[in-house]
Formats: sequence, structure tokens, C-alpha cells
Amino acid sequence: MKELLSLFDALSKSYGLFGVNKVEDINYLILGLRWSNNSSLEIAKFMHGFSRFIEKKFEINRQTDWERNIRLISFSDAHTLELFKESFFEYCKKENVL
Repeated sequence: MKELLSLFDALSKSYGLFGVNKVEDINYLILGLRWSNNSSLEIAKFMHGFSRFIEKKFEINRQTDWERNIRLISFSDAHTLELFKESFFEYCKKENVL
């Protein structure tokens, strides 16, 4: 879990450094981290909770992945990154992970 938070902290400072241009790119980084890490189940559960948080926050009445929901309510690739950053850190504070 520590690796996930470190990744997002670095990402939030410079998306371009990681080749991230849209929210889907962040999801690919998470998948890579999950496959290369022993805490993949913990990360999967955390991100599943984040998906439910996004649904509740934006009043979305269907269960789907967080990146699809953020894409649904965004008007540009840059906006998906802004919404992700804002929502992810809000979720982390709510879950007392920060």
C-alpha cells in the first residue's frame, strides 16, 4: 500500500514524468504495480473502495471501474487527471491512509 501512495504522490507532482496524459494511464500504472507487488490484494480492495467512493461522490447509479466513471464525467484528458487527484486524496483522507 505504501508503494501505491508513493506512486500517487509522485504522479500528482508531475504526470508527464511518468508518461501519464489521462486517467486510463493511471489505471495501467496501478495494474502494473499490482502485478509486481505482494500487496496486490490490498491494492485491489483499496481501489475497489475508491470506485464505490467515486460513484457516491458523483451520484453515479451504476457500478463500474473508477477510471470509467471519471472519464464519463470529464470533458478532457486533463480534467480526468484533475478529478482523479482531487478525489483520490479525498478518499485517502476519508480512509485515514494519509
